[in-house]
Amino acid sequence: MTFSQTPFFDNNEIDKGGFFMNRFLFKKMVCVFLILLVLGNICAFGKEITMINQASNPYAGSRVVFDGPQYERDEVLEVAGEPFFYNGIQIRIDKVVDWYHFDNAKVKRLFEIAKNDGYTVVNCQIRWMDVQQDQSFKAKESAYIRGGVYANQTFNTGGIQTFYEEGNESNQALAYVKFDISGWTKGDIEGARIRLYSRNSLTYGHYVSVYGCDDTSWSKDTITWNNAPGHSGYTVLGEKLSQTPSWDEIKSANYYDFDVTDYVEKARREGKREVSFIIKSTTPSGNEPGVPIVFDDFDDNRPPQIFLSSEDEYDWEYLDRIIGYAEEYGLKLEVLWFATDTCSLSTDIRVPYYVLRNYQKQVYSVGTPWLKKATAGNDITGLYQFIMCKNDMELRKKEYEALNTVFNHIGEYNATHGYKNTVVGCQVCNEPNVSRLHNGSVYENGVKLENCQCNTCVTLKQNGGFSHQGFRDWTMFEYCNNLAKAVKKSSYPVWTRVNNVNGTDAWGVDYNEAKRASGGTDTDSGTYLDFIGLDPYGWNRNQLYNIGTGSYSNGRNLPMVMECGGENSMSALMMLATVAGGAFYNVYDLCSPDGHGMYDQNLNPRVIGAGDKYLPNGGTYIEDVRNHNHWLNKIAHPLAVMKPDKAGGKNLMFFNCEGTDISNINVTKMIDGLYITYKSDTIYSSGIAFKKSSREVVLLSSKDTDATFTLADIANDVKTVEFGHYEKDKWVKDEGVVSYTRSGNNLVVTMPSFSVVRVETYNDLP
Repeated sequence: MTFSQTPFFDNNEIDKGGFFMNRFLFKKMVCVFLILLVLGNICAFGKEITMINQASNPYAGSRVVFDGPQYERDEVLEVAGEPFFYNGIQIRIDKVVDWYHFDNAKVKRLFEIAKNDGYTVVNCQIRWMDVQQDQSFKAKESAYIRGGVYANQTFNTGGIQTFYEEGNESNQALAYVKFDISGWTKGDIEGARIRLYSRNSLTYGHYVSVYGCDDTSWSKDTITWNNAPGHSGYTVLGEKLSQTPSWDEIKSANYYDFDVTDYVEKARREGKREVSFIIKSTTPSGNEPGVPIVFDDFDDNRPPQIFLSSEDEYDWEYLDRIIGYAEEYGLKLEVLWFATDTCSLSTDIRVPYYVLRNYQKQVYSVGTPWLKKATAGNDITGLYQFIMCKNDMELRKKEYEALNTVFNHIGEYNATHGYKNTVVGCQVCNEPNVSRLHNGSVYENGVKLENCQCNTCVTLKQNGGFSHQGFRDWTMFEYCNNLAKAVKKSSYPVWTRVNNVNGTDAWGVDYNEAKRASGGTDTDSGTYLDFIGLDPYGWNRNQLYNIGTGSYSNGRNLPMVMECGGENSMSALMMLATVAGGAFYNVYDLCSPDGHGMYDQNLNPRVIGAGDKYLPNGGTYIEDVRNHNHWLNKIAHPLAVMKPDKAGGKNLMFFNCEGTDISNINVTKMIDGLYITYKSDTIYSSGIAFKKSSREVVLLSSKDTDATFTLADIANDVKTVEFGHYEKDKWVKDEGVVSYTRSGNNLVVTMPSFSVVRVETYNDLP
């Protein structure tokens, strides 16, 4: 038999051509078959051995368990075979490094804060660029030359300039820039670009061309029009490498990139340590003749840079360090894969340049890429912002390879670091869209484009007979499922998820559930994507309370709020409302410059207005979050496996969690025949009660210092009433004496703030 396998399609193809080659081969096949039958019987006898072998392997993966008979909840997250209560927060390392210039010690401190604030999981961006980094070098030298009366002068200050006025050699100039690339330590160069910063804002769009200059012996201190290599007058003699595209004309003060890949790779193969370039204005002379295009010099604030990119090697320092931070503080970590679609963008600080260069971008019908170029400021999303085409099959294969390699490495890391199973999930893309650029529609000649107009997309849509929406839904699923498969087929499979932004053009839940229903989970005919959630910024507590039973709970989709603003002073109550409604909750984020962080750059609670430090409900905002998190962690296991009453559960009840802001709470609910009443005189205080076994009921109260639970008709059967918490599924008694009274045969328990009390009876509860 011959088996063929590719990393993307993972198909097993049997070469049937030689199956009946001869009788000898056929007899051999029969023998093999008989041996397999014997082995099958041995395997039946050896099930205990198999189980022992599995038990000896400390890694059991993470997964979503659907309709597990051991659980009341329909979808349960497991880590290494144990139920896991998800209460997460995002740590945007890229932002705090790029904007706040945090060093490693400050980044590590964020993980410590997350642990202290009671979160069970953190999620962090792992950009494609983080594991396959472009290497950059600043210009070693730069200068410009000018003809006519200036032909013997050297110009190495005031920026490098190029300009052209026909018939006036004195008003013609060429710019020179040189780079030392001897520090390149990787293999073949699959992408190389030089980046120049244009200082001036121009009335009209201007254009330049970049040429290779093989002679690198020139010096910024001596170069002139008369002695400079590589030109004859305004004619450049070297190879033209790149030019300003029509869709990125030089007009504003900003950065501009020029591809020089082939030239630099040739220089590398030839063993050259330096490369130099000539920059020439190609603006038509009738369009602002002689107006200089001025770029920053090598010693200016924004010097020319060269970026080199290779697909041959990976660098694990960043990834390993982040896993180590989470590991040190006992946190679980989700990888947020930031690559070809993050907020519908493919940006130059998240994706290696070789990817942006060598694969298909989404384009207009004229072939122009969909570009949203950022300003020259400290932009957190990158400067060049494209959308890579989700239907470029070669790009799918390449990104599959990259993400699969990442999780294979995580498997190796886990094995060499004691099988702590720190990484538990992967968000395979972030707030993706198919036909929107950063959630904004794309237009050509006033007509909205419904999809990419490259030949591949146009052909696929036509041949498939898709509607506009059908094509987007199909494209999004195939793209996301490919990445989810990369995780599932690695040596370290974990749960996979996608977060939708409000207004996404392909929300995917129904499509994914249809695939799951028809072909199962982790199969080519089904889906490798475990669940899809929402980033519902701006929602109130009642809306969050309903998400667990809304459209995001369709089929077997596990409902989760995957991002919600950390700046909201009601964050603790928003999280509680979400959990009470049957979903899980994740905060965006711990600390960042975009207004959603819980903490500012000094790691103090964020201040929104003058003197406003979030002081709701008699306590500080952060304290409120911390108290609620640690409170729920005391019952993490029950919350992970039990279904809230809002979602149809009968043994887990939440009191005053849905967003009703009253100060006199008096709510009665029934757990399997047992009436329980929660009373509080404190606004925003909430209660939880659940029946853990036939003879134990657990009570929780949040903000009130003397709230009460009344349990009907059990006072004469009480065995113990004690403070405590759960470690996994085991009750652990805590210090302190619970205050409780009898009212007839009713038991009245007084609850301190953020307390957990277990009531145990001698006989079965009603």
